[in-house]
Amino acid sequence: MLGPRADLTCGCGVRCAGVFAELWNNALEWPTVQVAMPDPGDLLKAWQSAIRDVGGAAASLASGPAGVAGDVLRPLQRQAELLQQVLERQLEFERELLGRAIAPLRATLELVDQATGTLHAQATSFRAASKTFGQLADLMDQQAELLERAGTTLRDPLATFRAGGGEPGGND
Repeated sequence: MLGPRADLTCGCGVRCAGVFAELWNNALEWPTVQVAMPDPGDLLKAWQSAIRDVGGAAASLASGPAGVAGDVLRPLQRQAELLQQVLERQLEFERELLGRAIAPLRATLELVDQATGTLHAQATSFRAASKTFGQLADLMDQQAELLERAGTTLRDPLATFRAGGGEPGGND
């Protein structure tokens, strides 16, 4: 397992991964400037390209002693596989984290959509109630006019009768 300040050597006993050890050690230092995180897919492609380049160099070593290229290439391929798994996990984690971060916003938007529908339904109900109240007001105005007419009709004969000297409900 790689730890801080790793000294990477392959299984052949040759210190052939010193370059990668230096890269690993430099990767452990925190940057002082905040930089946008590259896409894990891009990192994976760059790493695979580097592994292919090293594999090509190792293949050219195949003309040397047999097995040296394979001994160099196997640990690098394993590293590439592990890095691919790590980057895939990181991508999956970021997707899940983003999904969890956005979940409250999605719920809020759903509530806003529901509230919008409810408010439209209430507005329609109030319009209908407004029409009904208008009709009731018109009906009450008609009732008031009828009562005014009835009152006027009742007052006019009494006024005429009183002017004539009679009393309503008297013994005539």
